[in-house]
Amino acid sequence: MAAFAAGRAFAAPSGMFAGGGARLVFAAMSDIHVCHPKTGRMLGTEVFERALEWYRRQGIDAVLVAGDLAEHGLVDELEMIGEAWRRMFPGGNAPDGRHVEKVFVTGNHDYVAWAYGDFAKKLYPDEAELERHKLAAHYAETWAAAFGEKYEPIYMKDVRGYKFIGSHWTGEEGEEGGEEWFGERLSGFLAAHGDGLRGEKPFFYVQHPHPKGTVFKASGAVADDGRTTEILSGWPNAIAFSGHSHRSITDERSIWQDGFTSVNLGCLRRTNFFATRNVPKDRGYENWKTPKVYRNAAAQALNRAKAMPLYGPHWNCHHGILVRVFEDRVVIERREMGTGEAVAPDWVIPLPVAMSRRPYDYDKREAVSIAPQFAADAKLSVEVVSAANRSGETVPAVKLSFPAANAEGGARPFDYRVEVVDANGGSTVRAVLAEGADYGIRSKYAQGPSSCVLALDSLPQGPLVFKVCPGDCFGKLGRPISARFDA
Repeated sequence: MAAFAAGRAFAAPSGMFAGGGARLVFAAMSDIHVCHPKTGRMLGTEVFERALEWYRRQGIDAVLVAGDLAEHGLVDELEMIGEAWRRMFPGGNAPDGRHVEKVFVTGNHDYVAWAYGDFAKKLYPDEAELERHKLAAHYAETWAAAFGEKYEPIYMKDVRGYKFIGSHWTGEEGEEGGEEWFGERLSGFLAAHGDGLRGEKPFFYVQHPHPKGTVFKASGAVADDGRTTEILSGWPNAIAFSGHSHRSITDERSIWQDGFTSVNLGCLRRTNFFATRNVPKDRGYENWKTPKVYRNAAAQALNRAKAMPLYGPHWNCHHGILVRVFEDRVVIERREMGTGEAVAPDWVIPLPVAMSRRPYDYDKREAVSIAPQFAADAKLSVEVVSAANRSGETVPAVKLSFPAANAEGGARPFDYRVEVVDANGGSTVRAVLAEGADYGIRSKYAQGPSSCVLALDSLPQGPLVFKVCPGDCFGKLGRPISARFDA
């Protein structure tokens, strides 16, 4: 249903959909993480405003942001966002006079990040002064001042005849806040307003954490407690947007359909990645953080010993989505907001959703996914190098280099599985993220080679065979290329 064509990512079969223009167009993004001006880092409103400028040119009717507006949970940061909004949409209007609606919700950073690290306490060492700058203590008045509208923990807006429901990250009665409030609030809200939402017409819901078990089959720290999924499963016309995980929207696990539709919005600030099943669970990617690195001493030691730096491009990659709603379909365009370029094929949801075949059923797509493949002439090169590990030590290492597995007829490579076979036939597995995994498949990053650098003391002694297989985001592996190496 989707393929790259002339720089655009959507090409539906002829006659599949009716003609006519979009009835609704809106921006959708998450995790903008605007920083206090005294943070000393260039993380102000620049990226947010650049994204809004691009969206404005697309003729949008609304802007949806799924939480983590403020990096440090400070009043000052939300005020900066309000000022940026007014610069881009004075009086809430685009330059042509058309009204553009806000559908913003807060996330954990907005509510509790003043307690993350010591930035807020250093900035406001007096406890009373810090209390005056905590956003969570002043949600209602700060929201009203920044955005010119009443703050409500859960709310509904009508945009061109389509309903949007937003649910903020908050606690209640002095609680610290968390994922458990979303389902409880939504249940009561739908009970009160559900009659106006039922039917074939889609409505849009936004919260910060992913609904549990939907996109990426998320659970744990990046998902809610599961109530949202349970509740929305009775609403096939619901399309839910969420963020929080920062996971790349080039990953096809970012959309899920079953009882409703769930969409990951990635991160406007920087991208992140969920490992596939090809990755050693306790080791993770060689060019990414070791799992549990923040909570486990053994993981920290392993992370320090890795001979590859963190995957680089994600710091400069800013993801956002453009949604166009037609009479018979919803088209979701995935974009890199620094350039406005498409990073992956569009998702096209036929309407009415209740009568569709659910093209984004997670398990069905995984079953039919096509593994990426190396070109027939692809070669694996192996060389001994000196590499700096993450402890800053220079260590002897072996570097594997290989071209991008972008052969025609296969999926894009998300990662590469590296098998190390020793002289006795034993093997160990390593894995690396593919270069350009968060950019468009035609970008200079995704077209370039990838590499894997391993410290020699982490490998078996004697002659080795390295086998590299490209993998897609579902874990499907293409044919390997291999090379011998005498340690």
